[in-house]
Amino acid sequence: MGDNISKMVVIPLDGTGKSLQSVHYLDKLFGSGHPLQVALLYIMPSLPPFLVENRMKDVEIAKEFKAVREENDRIAGEVLEQGKNLLLTQGYAEESIKEIRHGEKLGIAQDICMWAENERADAILLHSRGLTKLEGFFMGQVTMKLLECCHTCPVWVMKGTPMAENVLIPVDMTDRGYRAADHAGFMLRGTDRKITLFHSKQALDSFVPKALLSGIPRIRAMWSDESGEKIGPFMKKSREILIDAGIPEENIREKIRDGSGRPDKDIMKEARESDCGTIVFGRQPPTCDRDFAMGSIALRVLENTSDITVWVV
Repeated sequence: MGDNISKMVVIPLDGTGKSLQSVHYLDKLFGSGHPLQVALLYIMPSLPPFLVENRMKDVEIAKEFKAVREENDRIAGEVLEQGKNLLLTQGYAEESIKEIRHGEKLGIAQDICMWAENERADAILLHSRGLTKLEGFFMGQVTMKLLECCHTCPVWVMKGTPMAENVLIPVDMTDRGYRAADHAGFMLRGTDRKITLFHSKQALDSFVPKALLSGIPRIRAMWSDESGEKIGPFMKKSREILIDAGIPEENIREKIRDGSGRPDKDIMKEARESDCGTIVFGRQPPTCDRDFAMGSIALRVLENTSDITVWVV
């Protein structure tokens, strides 16, 4: 499969240094020679609707609204120019960079998602502290809303300053790992990134009290063997998806370990040991739960680790 298919990554900017860190992550993961379109997107915040509706009732207020629009436009131009100059400095070709500015309509997160999905972007990449309206949740309201509303376009959430270049894909006995492998294979072919397919076996103490485990060594051994065998076909298919996408077989490894009872901790431990700065999760089917489609494990990883980028596919 050819490596020259262009991919588009959308980077929402707000003018802070945090939002620009996304550009550095992209450069570390792909480099300027990769066939990549980078869309720098700035959503200009708007005043509350009831103020906008009444702006024409007073001439002086109308003048202030005009001043706000002009200042919004000026700031947008500066922010986008800053992002573009950073990409040019890193060696990206000018024709591979798009600069987009839009006024806020439905909300910053919804507007980012709508633009990315309308343009059929391959991913949205943002720093979890990289937008000015990101106060409230541990990683911000805009990030949370993006993960809730973007059902088609994958969302890459960056925390801290990821330096490790390898990639981890958690695999379980569902098709979520297949979606993760398909996206990672498409995005990472043509790079030298090493990919680890990882599974932590469910601990037997999730079924029976820990006090009983010391008295049933044969059952524990049987459980470990059988749970390892059951994940085998899912690991094999995930590997095949990566290879079919163009990832060299020598860049893929599989790791199965006994679980601690906390899959998120097992994943974070393996990421550290395998020098992985990116973890790719497949989405869960939509639910009414607060953890929504990203899943509770991915959510806990984002809550409890730093210097990592989580892809929710």
